[in-house]
Amino acid sequence: MSGLFVLLSAFAVQAQTTPAAKSSRLKAAEDLITASNLESQMSSMYANIVGAASAQIAEDKKAKFKTVMLNFLSKYMSFADLKQEMARIYAEEFTEAELKEITRFYLTPVGKKTIEKLPALQQKGIEIAQQKLQAHLPELQQTMQAELGN
Repeated sequence: MSGLFVLLSAFAVQAQTTPAAKSSRLKAAEDLITASNLESQMSSMYANIVGAASAQIAEDKKAKFKTVMLNFLSKYMSFADLKQEMARIYAEEFTEAELKEITRFYLTPVGKKTIEKLPALQQKGIEIAQQKLQAHLPELQQTMQAELGN
């Protein structure tokens, strides 16, 4: 009987500490999101994506296309709407200790520089990918036609 009591006590302790542990891990994820300036990164990323997508739009419609896309992203994918979900994702992928360590890094001068440079690096990566795609687009189109019959 005492073994059952110990086992039930262990479950009770676990049940009491698990929400607190999850809560502190989620808090650590939120701190990371703040330290990494994710809100600004998302804005830059959206601008980069919309800029890249607008490359195929006629010049006279490009400005309107960008406005519509950015308004849409702002309406349905704003930082405020995604922050809690992003924190949950980070908390699922990293331990609390790892989240705190990453946060400490982002608060260092090199971490801040990393955050600052990331949007430009992403944009350059998108540009490289677009150049590679453009250079081989006829081959892709030909392969798609052969495989899909269209």
